[in-house]
Amino acid sequence: TLGPVGVSVTASMNVRVVGGGGAEVATLRPAETATLRLELSVSSVTKPHKVKSAIKYEASGEGAPAAPVTVMCEVLLPCSAFLVARDIAPDEFHSLLANAACPHSSSTVVEGGGRPFKYTVQLLAILLNLKLVEGSEGSAGLYAASLLGHHVALLAKAKGGSTVSVELRSSDEVLSSQLINEVSALPLFIAL
Repeated sequence: TLGPVGVSVTASMNVRVVGGGGAEVATLRPAETATLRLELSVSSVTKPHKVKSAIKYEASGEGAPAAPVTVMCEVLLPCSAFLVARDIAPDEFHSLLANAACPHSSSTVVEGGGRPFKYTVQLLAILLNLKLVEGSEGSAGLYAASLLGHHVALLAKAKGGSTVSVELRSSDEVLSSQLINEVSALPLFIAL
């Protein structure tokens, strides 16, 4: 049994705790889970942030350490953590792509590991916090807005086999570049 279990975040110039600092669970028994909520303020939603934190706990029972244990860790908050999937009409989505609302474009190609196109689109939606606007057997459009209102539109097209072409457009150039880097890492999440 563990108790208390606490999480703390080390503030930096780019990340600070605004709520839930020093969050703690009184007791955690074997096979139990708990959720601790921390509210953070970040300097920018257009770049990823590394958050230094510590998990501190005391264990009880046979073989437990005599002193409290502190595990230092670093959590990466990717730019997609600052996106909110939003409903948007297909006509409005196409309008964003056609006018100057999303002038910044980045693209990449990802390998789906033999999985169907639909699986890769679902993975993109889940990992990047995007909402499917429209889709067919070989193409899909997804949308989100950043917490500061930047538009993010993603177009995915099947290229043959399980290869998928991804074009990402945004109203912010840096955000577009950072998000396409996250898309490029997608094969790391695809189980073969």
